[in-house]
Amino acid sequence: MSVVKERMTEVIQDQPEDSSYEEILRELAFKAMITRGLKDSSAGKKNFIIRFQLFMNDLCLYMIRIVNRR
Repeated sequence: MSVVKERMTEVIQDQPEDSSYEEILRELAFKAMITRGLKDSSAGKKNFIIRFQLFMNDLCLYMIRIVNRR
């Protein structure tokens, strides 16, 4: 299995059993954004700041949803 598929499988398996399709997709996108942002940062790309801001917005929304689930 490719590295990408292994990472995707890990993310999916880490999700709660009652996760919706949208929640799983959001988590996969979240992980991809982190990976891309780290690569951009280490490469010195300037758009890292914009991506980081978008990431933080998504992270806040994600955390609110987790808190509201309980």
